[in-house]
Amino acid sequence: MLVLCSNGLTCKALRDQVRQEPHKLHKEKPRAALIVTSDPIYKEKNYHVARCLQELESLGFSVDLFDFDYQRAEMLLAYDCAELIGGNPYTLLQSLRKSQAQPILKELAKHHILIGWSAGALVLGPTIDLIEQYFPEMNTLNLTDLTGMNLTSRQILPHYHQFLNRDPQYEILCQAYEQDHHCEIIRLSDGEGIIIDSENDSFIRIQ
Repeated sequence: MLVLCSNGLTCKALRDQVRQEPHKLHKEKPRAALIVTSDPIYKEKNYHVARCLQELESLGFSVDLFDFDYQRAEMLLAYDCAELIGGNPYTLLQSLRKSQAQPILKELAKHHILIGWSAGALVLGPTIDLIEQYFPEMNTLNLTDLTGMNLTSRQILPHYHQFLNRDPQYEILCQAYEQDHHCEIIRLSDGEGIIIDSENDSFIRIQ
C-alpha cells in the first residue's frame, strides 16, 4: 500500500484505511518506522513527530524513529510500515539517493505500507519539479536533477487550500505547470490523501 497525503494521517478516514492493513499481516504487534530525514535540522525533535508517533501507535504499531542519514535503507525491510514526514524535499531526495533507498521503498509500497506526507510524499513521485515553481529557495543544495523515487506517476500538491488562501496565484502556477508538463496534479489539502495501487498506478482519494 502506498499512501500519499498532505499532512499525515490526520483524518479518521485515512487512519481507517491504513488500520485494515496490519490485520492482514497476522501479527500481534506490527512494527512501523517513522522516518525523520526530511527535517535536516531538528530530525526527531521536529514538532510533528509526537503527533505522528501517536497516530501510528493508535493503529496498533510499535514505532521506531528512523533516519536515512544514519541508518542503512535495508533496515527498513524489518518493518511492516514506514512513514516519511514532511520537511525539505530537496535534502530528503538527496539522502534517499545516497542511501540507495529506491528499491527498499518499492518493496515496502508493494508488500507492506509506505506513507509519505508533504515533502515525504513529493519525493515518492516522478519528480519534485512542481515544488521548484513555488519554493526554489528551499533548494539550498542546488540540485539540478529533481527526479523522484518514481514509485508512482502521480504528482500531488500538498497543503493546497492552506496556501491558496494566502496566495491566489497558487492555482495559476499549478495550472501552468500542468500545461507545460502535460500532466494532472492531484491537489491535496490537509486531512486529505490518496491510496495508490502499485500494480496499476490507480488511486482512490480519501478525505
